[in-house]
Amino acid sequence: MNILIAPNAFKGSLSAKQTADIMSAAVKDVAHDAVVTKIPIADGGDGFTEVMVETLGGELLECDTVDANNKAIKGKIGVVGQDLAIVDVATASGIARLDEGALQPMEASTFGTGLLIAKALDLGCEKVILGLGGSATTDAGTGILRALGAKFLDENGNEVTGGGGSLGSITTIDLSGLRRELQTVKIELACDVENPLFGKNGAAYVYAPQKGANNNQIIELDNNLKHFCGVLEKKTAKNISSLKGGGAAGGISTGLYALLGAELKRGAELVMDATGFDEAVRNADLVLTGEGSLDMQSASGKGTFAIAERCAKYRKPVLVFAGSIPVENNTSLDIFAGVYSILNEPMSLKKAVQHSEKLLFNAVREVIKVINIINNC
Repeated sequence: MNILIAPNAFKGSLSAKQTADIMSAAVKDVAHDAVVTKIPIADGGDGFTEVMVETLGGELLECDTVDANNKAIKGKIGVVGQDLAIVDVATASGIARLDEGALQPMEASTFGTGLLIAKALDLGCEKVILGLGGSATTDAGTGILRALGAKFLDENGNEVTGGGGSLGSITTIDLSGLRRELQTVKIELACDVENPLFGKNGAAYVYAPQKGANNNQIIELDNNLKHFCGVLEKKTAKNISSLKGGGAAGGISTGLYALLGAELKRGAELVMDATGFDEAVRNADLVLTGEGSLDMQSASGKGTFAIAERCAKYRKPVLVFAGSIPVENNTSLDIFAGVYSILNEPMSLKKAVQHSEKLLFNAVREVIKVINIINNC
């Protein structure tokens, strides 16, 4: 039996690579003759840079930057050859980089991610792939753009330097100081969601709550994003409000699409294309994938669903393992041949995270044991 293992990360506990290794060990524990191929997948969020660098044979470089609250930290970028840089927002501007209780939904900025991109430009890279996901921000990418030389001004000509809570003050955009390299550097955004910039399905209403925003702040952020969208449309003459995926990572995709000509691509698709995923699927009898939570965000184009869609082209069955499987997306889960929770009893999130390795191993082992018995009958 040929088994392809292509999981996403279990956010907060296991990286995509760790998940793939655990699943592989579980398979080999009961199906000794199985031929296992591992292709860890990232969809633009946490771990995107590491997965892409390992896949493409690049290296990780440590850089000075700041987190979403402007605290000095060490970040990293991936460099492949002399031309390609890979960055993910989560590295500098992610929720995971902040101490517990440190979320500042109105002030959080992507400036630190912009510093990482600036480092890639310093190295002479001609293409930057930016993974969107896991951000602590709702600033529509203004922090990134400021780090690259753009200025955002209020009605009095004063520079606006805050996060999403300040977007409503912006009336003018000055790109005269933008780095010259950006005229020729190609920027691709690995986007794992399809939400628009603003509205009930937009960046503020859907994602700001997990970034610490209360109801009043969500409304203010949404109004600010709508206002800023109008400023962008006036500046660029582009129809920004209808941009599919414009709400990704607190609206980063919108700002970079409008002002830098960045191109939005599904993150999981980028990784699969880079890894030769299709060839591995063609040779597989069964595909195993997984992620921490199979929620409605997952069904909007994230890793596990993108994998299942790709495998469906080759009529290959996909089994998915997850820590949390909310009931609201039962129909969308029909794309998988089997859906399995790794939890074997009611437990807290803290306990599930602490024991995630053992829980995943045991869940995969039990399913493969049954399949192996059936195959040997």
